[in-house]
Amino acid sequence: MSTVSSPPPGAAPTRKGFRFPRMTMERVAVVLFASAVVTHFVVGDTQQPSAAEQRAMAEQYIAKLDPALQPMARAKLNESLAKQAAEAAKPKPAPVADREATPADLAYNRAQWEPILRKGHAAQKAFDTYVDAELAAKCPKVHEIARYGSGWSYELPTLGNSWVRASNSADLDVDVLGPSYEPKDGRYNFDFSKMRLTFDKAKVSAVIASQCAELKRLGANFYAGIDPLIAKKDFDAAYKFERGARLWIDPLNKKLDAVITEQSPATAAAFTLAMMNGKRIK
Repeated sequence: MSTVSSPPPGAAPTRKGFRFPRMTMERVAVVLFASAVVTHFVVGDTQQPSAAEQRAMAEQYIAKLDPALQPMARAKLNESLAKQAAEAAKPKPAPVADREATPADLAYNRAQWEPILRKGHAAQKAFDTYVDAELAAKCPKVHEIARYGSGWSYELPTLGNSWVRASNSADLDVDVLGPSYEPKDGRYNFDFSKMRLTFDKAKVSAVIASQCAELKRLGANFYAGIDPLIAKKDFDAAYKFERGARLWIDPLNKKLDAVITEQSPATAAAFTLAMMNGKRIK
């Protein structure tokens, strides 16, 4: 009977005949230890002591290591202190003094953001109106693909229209949205070039036409499946059929939503981002 011999006391672990040198494991340990010491003394404190003070504190821990491993720990310490010194030597931007915007500053800022905000509202409103009209002209109405009876109804929903729409008025945007994001500490220049004020009518119309045509085809399938069940008064089966048929609409809405999201000006979001990233000039 074969026996499995255990390594002698104090020997390093082995695997398939290979013995991991104890010094290798100790080197890994000291690197991790040195990294922790340096992170605490060199990186961790927001109010950092001088490089000499940091070195003295770290040396107290390094001195407790095995003498053969101390050079590795010091090398790690020197590397981190050198990186810190290089970072400190980089030129820092001049601090901008705190101040409140003057009436002239606010007028300068508003002269930029109010006109584009009004144009953005008009663009979004035009998009909303166009899409609503196209859907109304080409798609079945809400509750149109349905069967009704005494105490029951089965329905295939129409396409969704859940994009982000324009607010009730441009004046509301100017009174609420603009001042909410307008800087109050000085004069700024804003980049509104990312605000899209147009959309591709042909592309929007095409996707609505194709998805509405597909919805009408599915409506015919819905009637073909639900009518025999209603005729047999098998309302449980009719209910299950309706639940399943509602899932037919998901792919249509996904295709529609992809184009609507792409083409919608969505100017409020772009406006907000531009205001938050303005560059202070005074």
